Formats: sequence, C-alpha cells, structure tokens
Amino acid sequence: YTIVATAGSGGSISPSGNVVVEHGASKSFTITPDSGYEIDDVLVDGSSIGKVSSYTFNNVTSNHTIEATFKKKTYTIVATAGSGGSISPSGNVVVEHGASKSFTITPDSGYEIDDVLVDGSSIGKVSSYTFNNVTSNHTIEATFKKKTYTIVATAGSGGSISPSGNVVVEHGASKSFTITPDSGYEIDDVLVDGSSVGKVSSYTFDNVTSDHTIEATFKKKTYTVSLSVNLPDSGILTGEGEYYHGETVNISAAANQGFKFVNWTENS
Repeated sequence: YTIVATAGSGGSISPSGNVVVEHGASKSFTITPDSGYEIDDVLVDGSSIGKVSSYTFNNVTSNHTIEATFKKKTYTIVATAGSGGSISPSGNVVVEHGASKSFTITPDSGYEIDDVLVDGSSIGKVSSYTFNNVTSNHTIEATFKKKTYTIVATAGSGGSISPSGNVVVEHGASKSFTITPDSGYEIDDVLVDGSSVGKVSSYTFDNVTSDHTIEATFKKKTYTVSLSVNLPDSGILTGEGEYYHGETVNISAAANQGFKFVNWTENS
C-alpha cells in the first residue's frame, strides 16, 4: 500500500513522498519544524490528529495520507505603562519569530519618563525601544514621574527669605515665599526672574511649569531729624538730616546775640 506523506513550508516529514508499505506492516513518520517554526497540525487521511511530532500507521491494510503543516513561532511582548504616561503598542503584543517590534513611550503633560525596564532590567529614560530578532517572550514596562522645577530663592544682607536655596516644586503646583527684614532693616526690592515686583513681603508662584528665581534685597531703615527754633533768628542749629537706624546723632544750638539757649523739646 502507499502512504502519501507531505509537509507544508516551514518543516519536513520523514519519510516523505509516496511511501510503500507491505500488507500488515507498520510505518512511523517524524514531523520536524524548521528553526523558528512550530507544528500547526497533522492530518491523517484528512482528519486532524493535533500538533504531534510523530505518527505510526499500524497493521497497514489500505492506502493512507499524512500531511503536516507548520506556522512561524510567535512570542508575546507584554508592554505596560504606569500612571502619568503611555506605551504604544500596549498589552500582549504578538511578534513572529525573528521579527522586530518597536515601542514608543510618551509621558502625559506635566510628566516625564522615570525609567524603562526591559525584561526587568533598567535601560534608562528612553522614549523608544526596539526588540530585534525576537526569539523569546519579553516584557517592557515604562514608569513616569511628575516633572519638577527649581525655584532659586536668595536674600541679600539685612534679611531673609523662606524657604531659601534651591526649592523643588512639582509641575502645576504653587509655592509661596516670605520675605522678612532684620531689625533695623526694610525690604528694598524683590526680583522675580530678574524683574522687580516691588517691596513685597511675600510672593507666590502659581501653577509652576518652569524654573524660576526670586531674590530679596534689603536696606537699613533711615530716619529724618528736623530742628527748629521757637523764635526766628534766635540761634543757629546744626545736626539736621537723615540718619540710618541705630546711628548716633549729634545736634547743637548756638544762640545769637541777645538770646540764650534754654532747652531742647523733642517731638516724635
């Protein structure tokens, strides 16, 4: 009897072709996929017997057929993204043996890529990744974090700003600063990103989406000393003027002829 053994592309059957078998004898066949392929199905006399790698005809008493079909192996790349962004394509991505597959990582507005893990190992803050010549299953996971910005807050001598230094603020958040002069000082000016906002004692950056600077400057308080005589042309006074906080002021009075100095009277 004749057993017709055929194999589709992607593999082989052995023996193959028109295989002659004597009455009552048995005959075994081996099905072997090529590299990168797997058995799809085996048909015996037109009926599927599944993805078997061998089959034996026992006690042959008639003609038969055996046909093996193959398909390319496929692998699954599981692509996931944490909150704050996305990966494309995502989910369980099927890739044929030997093929390549690229993924794009995109943060949402106000977020940035924190890390990308391929098969559990970090490959950094990349925005794309390609699996080349895929021959096994893989995973790719993208994580994200909110963007942060730095507000550099400084104060000159004579006062302070709080908080100060390099102040980190998340995207979209607000941050307030308090400007406080030392005793005997007053705010001279406050510069935000290099532009004056006046002698303010506080300032708030709302909805922060970039780096900023805030700088406070101070100056010593000044006071004016004014002198006057109770009678016109009765004497000469010296020491009138403007003085810094804490400065010592010397004043004097010299009576004109026909007058005499009596006393000082202080009015605040």
